[in-house]
Amino acid sequence: MIITAKASNGKTGTLKLALTEKPKVTPTFTVSSLKPELTGNPGGTVSYLVKLEGKDKFADTVTLFATDLPKGVQADFDPKEVTLSAEDALKTSQVTLTVEKDIECQGLRNNPSSH
Repeated sequence: MIITAKASNGKTGTLKLALTEKPKVTPTFTVSSLKPELTGNPGGTVSYLVKLEGKDKFADTVTLFATDLPKGVQADFDPKEVTLSAEDALKTSQVTLTVEKDIECQGLRNNPSSH
């Protein structure tokens, strides 16, 4: 783009500007835990602190839930829903895994992921 300035006496000046489009960034969030693996005893509980962090001005409510739990293991989140915003991008939730008395639960692994 060229901008031209013209004075009443006929003198001119020009300015050449380049405009480039900034790449689009999709807001997202990450989920992680400080301890990647804990061992649960039958009849006991294991607790993880789950860290959620918004990236690139992510703003939304994230609902936590567990899938692929071993048989006899129950997961409870506190809180279950976490709201992230550009101003408050880092939150935590505690997940408590309850292990039934008659099973053994070892090696519950944490695999950090990004969504």
